[in-house]
Amino acid sequence: MNIIKRSLFLLCTLGVLNQIFADNLISDKKIVKCNYSESNVNTVIKFENAVLSYLTGNGNLGEIKKYISTSYKQHYPLAEDGVTGLMTYLTDLRTSQAFNNTKIETYRVFGCGDYVTLENIFYTPKNKLGTAAINTFMVKDNKIVEHWEVVQPIPEHPKNKNGVF
Repeated sequence: MNIIKRSLFLLCTLGVLNQIFADNLISDKKIVKCNYSESNVNTVIKFENAVLSYLTGNGNLGEIKKYISTSYKQHYPLAEDGVTGLMTYLTDLRTSQAFNNTKIETYRVFGCGDYVTLENIFYTPKNKLGTAAINTFMVKDNKIVEHWEVVQPIPEHPKNKNGVF
């Protein structure tokens, strides 16, 4: 028996390995049971449309604020927390004109209880391949209370032909 097999055997025997992996496994506490809420989905879609309208120079912050809870919590690392942090972030984006001539394709909208997730690709004149984005929102009483976002540039030569969505 080589050194690695002996070490794993010893760890398993002592129960240490089970504890190491047990802390990282998906548990029932991490599973979201799904009850579709059309109201929550509509809130997020109206919010996203208001944001995109604002970023392209046609909307206003007041329209966006209608959908945000005063206890809004931001997880996206490029925006500060709270309503003011979101408004500052969006104002900076609009000022930079980063979304001028942007085309957005929404691939899926998932609604599950208080959570709504959007899968989008943003195409700009500078980035014709696009950037994939997944935004997840928590909605309570028709107001967005929390937001998470991950973005990924789409590579010119992907390792597969499946697409990001």
